[in-house]
Amino acid sequence: MLLERLRFERELELLLEGPGDASAPFPIVRADRRTIYVLDAPPFSNLPEAVKTAALDELRALFAFVGGESGRKITVVALSEANFPQSFAFSDSVVVLIDSSSALQAHLTDSFRLQGQNAEAALRGQDVQFRNPFSSPKREGINMDRAGLAKRDKRIIGGRAFPFMSAYCSLAEIMSDFVDLADSQVDVRKVRQRRAGPLNARDFATHRALLETAVMTVLDNPGDPAKWIWRPELFGQLIGRTMAHEVRHTYVGAGHAAAGLGADGARVEETKFATFSKADQAAIARAIQAAETQQGRRPVVPTNPPGQPFPF
Repeated sequence: MLLERLRFERELELLLEGPGDASAPFPIVRADRRTIYVLDAPPFSNLPEAVKTAALDELRALFAFVGGESGRKITVVALSEANFPQSFAFSDSVVVLIDSSSALQAHLTDSFRLQGQNAEAALRGQDVQFRNPFSSPKREGINMDRAGLAKRDKRIIGGRAFPFMSAYCSLAEIMSDFVDLADSQVDVRKVRQRRAGPLNARDFATHRALLETAVMTVLDNPGDPAKWIWRPELFGQLIGRTMAHEVRHTYVGAGHAAAGLGADGARVEETKFATFSKADQAAIARAIQAAETQQGRRPVVPTNPPGQPFPF
């Protein structure tokens, strides 16, 4: 982990160019930095290691199609609040796992309010007129999905880039889908009836018995993934797919794809929603390239500057 962190820090140093223009108050962040930042904080940080690893691997795999035109692949990293960058490229995205779907709207609204507030603070005393467009409480979420919410509002003002975006996913909804999937693997009533009676060696030694035992760790503890021993890698993959669906919105904005993982109401546990369709992949790649062109070599206004509230 330490070597991985050092390599990432070195990559960030190489990706920060600038200031490029001696009059620019902020560094030039490479427009094609292409990094997806996962917030490594509860509840994500509390998940079993196998689940977290599978989630990040799935997120990387789902965006592996990006970069064919330039060789500049998307990087996926899980970082603590203290290690988050101050500024983000238009090709970057931030995704956060939270506990409950009922809090998705509040988290997104607060995130945009704080990003605008932080940008306003960073620009005080400079020659750019900027007022936080997200200061008034309102419903920011235009992409409410089954298990997440995301928004982007990347803009250029006064020759500076403002990379407003964030995505949130509900762990409770993903857990519910996984529990339903586990429930479909066994006849729960029969398993519990058998458990209530006398047990013999066959109840422990067969493949079916082992499967039932693993599945029942999920069904008996639906709110505690730390106790689940049935397919933790699949649970992580469902988290990664849900994150990818929301990250997509930070690139392409509102609207959904006709098919695949980017479709409206995509059920990430189903095979037909396991990856982005070819048409959607092309649309995402075009959106990222367009965002990079929009940003260009303009100074990027920090939305996570030192001394200001963490906006995610």
